[in-house]
Order: sequence, then structure tokens, then C-alpha cells
Amino acid sequence: MLVTCTTLSLPKDGNTEDEYEDAAYPLVFSEAEEQPEFRCAVADGATETSFSGLWANLLVRGYVEAEPLEQSRKKWKEAIPSDGQPWYVEEKAQAGAYAALVGLSLYAGGTWACEAVGDSCLIHIREKKILQSFPLTSAEEFNNRPSLVCSIENPTSQIEFLHLRGDWQAGDKFLLLTDAIARWVLGKSEAELDEVCNLASDIDLREFSNQQRSVLGEDGRSSLHNDDITIMRVDVN
Repeated sequence: MLVTCTTLSLPKDGNTEDEYEDAAYPLVFSEAEEQPEFRCAVADGATETSFSGLWANLLVRGYVEAEPLEQSRKKWKEAIPSDGQPWYVEEKAQAGAYAALVGLSLYAGGTWACEAVGDSCLIHIREKKILQSFPLTSAEEFNNRPSLVCSIENPTSQIEFLHLRGDWQAGDKFLLLTDAIARWVLGKSEAELDEVCNLASDIDLREFSNQQRSVLGEDGRSSLHNDDITIMRVDVN
């Protein structure tokens, strides 16, 4: 099994790199040797919560390393600063950080498994056509209240981890996308999907995003919402 993984990222327009709250792991990967399994993940930290970028990074690493959720939560609690923070930051930290997560496992036998919470999506592509989109399947399914993983155990909110399995063939591609770009892709044509697959650098992604954000729909809104964007492309042979 030969796996190549490339990740592109772009902060919300008007924000700096330090304000980017998505996460992906691994960022770059290429392995020619036979291996039984390859794991990767993308997460989208919720902007309205404190230290959500940190939480998103811990979630993707935790998925790839098959780390129990409680261990990732422990690391988050230990990593956030406890002294010298404004009262409102400490208060929000006590409520926990939230993030959407999508993780992919590829197996050398020709199968794959996906685990997801929220509106970050996996798209399985074969011969430039979408075979599967998970956990959402159309642009209309996106909303402002997705399920999210919390950095602290919250007995009032049950996390619903969704699971899907499938088969892969040599030449297949997988895209792991955060919500803004996932919504755009699922509302567009196969030719426009291919354009996303062919983006080669963060510079390409910025040019593409600027162009799409200048296109307004019938509702007067941009066709690509202004949000952090992460595109992880995985090719398998």
C-alpha cells in the first residue's frame, strides 16, 4: 500500500496564522513500504470557545495515535495556562473547548474506516467522481449547530461518534475537509471538485479562496464561507 498525504491550510480572511483553529495530522506523508494501516485526521476548533485550536490539534494526534479520548482531554487541561488570564478567558476555559473531527484509517487489505463528529467531512473519490461523502452528503445538510467533541467530560452532552466503512482501489483519492470547503465541494460539480483536488500549495488555496469568495449566490452571500479552511488529500495505490 502506497499512501501519499498532503495538507493545505488557510486561516479565515482577516485573521493571522496564529488565529487559525483547524488542525490536521500528519501534514505531509509518503510511504512506499508495505504497511498494514495508515491513519490521518482533520479537526475544526469552534471559534466561540477558548483554546479550541489546541484542542483540535490534540484530537487529530489522538486519533492517529489511537489515544483514548480521556488522555487527550488530560493533555488539553494540562496545556492551557492557568494563571494570568482574564477572568472571562478562565471562565470559558472551564466550560471546555469544542471541535469537529473526521478521521480516516486505510488498511492494506483494501478497506477503510472513518470516524466523525460534526461537520468536517470525508469524501471518497474514484475516477474524479464522488463515491461517498461522510458524515454529510449535501451542502444543504450543513447548519450552525453541529455535534462537537468537548475537551472536558460533559454529562449533559453525549458525543455521537459516527462510523463508516468501505473499500478502496488503487488510484482512489480521499479528501478530509473542514466545514466551509466541504460545504462548497458538496454543492458543486465534478469539474469543480477536480479543481480542489489539483490545488498544490497554500498559495494556490489562497488564490482559489479569494476567487470563490468574490462569487455571490442568489442570496447575496459568498459561495465559499469565510472560515478557516483545511484540505487533506490522501492518494492510495
